[in-house]
Amino acid sequence: MSNTYPWFFSLGALAGLLWLGWADPIHKRPQASLPAIARIDAGLSALISGLLAARLGYVLVHIHFYTDHPEEILKIWNGGLTWVGGAVGAILGLGLYAIILKRPFWRLADSLALPTALFAFALWFGCMLDGCTYGKPSDFGPLTPALQDTFGTRLHRWPIQSSGAIFTLIILAILDRVRLQKPSEGVIASLCLVLIAAGSLFLAFLRGDTVPILYGFRADALGSAGILILGSLSFMYCNKRGIKQQYQAKSNVREKEKDVS
Repeated sequence: MSNTYPWFFSLGALAGLLWLGWADPIHKRPQASLPAIARIDAGLSALISGLLAARLGYVLVHIHFYTDHPEEILKIWNGGLTWVGGAVGAILGLGLYAIILKRPFWRLADSLALPTALFAFALWFGCMLDGCTYGKPSDFGPLTPALQDTFGTRLHRWPIQSSGAIFTLIILAILDRVRLQKPSEGVIASLCLVLIAAGSLFLAFLRGDTVPILYGFRADALGSAGILILGSLSFMYCNKRGIKQQYQAKSNVREKEKDVS
C-alpha cells in the first residue's frame, strides 16, 4: 500500500472547495446565485460532517476489530471510510448549515453537486494507486488486468477503481450538461446522488474487499441501494415541485394579462 489515498482525498477536497469559490454553479441565473463564501462554508460543513460520518460508519461496520483495537479508531490516515456514511453525514451537515444560517438548502446542494463528482473521482483515483476498494479475482482477460489489493497481493481482478474513476467523470459531464438546462432547484443535487449511488451499487457486486454480509448482501451494496432510493425520491420531489412552480408562474402571468386587458 503506497499510502497515496490521503493525498488524493485532500487534493479532491481542495479542488472541490476551489470550484465552489470560483465557479457559479447556476449557469446565468443571477437570482439563484449564492455568494462564494456561502458556497465554500457549505462545502466545508458537508466535508467535515461527511468525513466524521464516513469514519463512524466504517468503525461500526468493522466494530469487532475496533472493539479489540480502540486506539485505531482515530487513525483515519490509515484508511477506513464508507462512502454511504459520508453521503449521509454530508447531507446532515449541509442541512444543519442551511438551518443555522437560514440559507436555501436545495440551492446549496446544487452548488455542491459538481464538486462532489470531482471529489469522488479523486477518491477512486487514490484507491486505484493505493489498492483499496479492489475488485474480485477473475480469469485473465482484457478487462481483468493484474492489480494489487491493500495487502500488496497482485492478481487478475475486475478493475473497480478505474471503472469508478471513469464513471465519475461521466457523471461530472452529465451534471454539467443538465446544469446548462437550468433545472429546478435540487434536481442537480438529487441526480448527482442517484448516479453516484447507482454506480457504487453496481460495482459493489464486483468488489473483493471484505465487508460484513447482511441478509445475503454486502453491507456497502445495501447502503448504496438506500442512498439510491433517497436520491430518487428527492429527484422526483424536486422535479414535481419545479413543475408546479412553473405552472403557477404561467398562471400568474395569464391572470396579469387578463387584468390588463
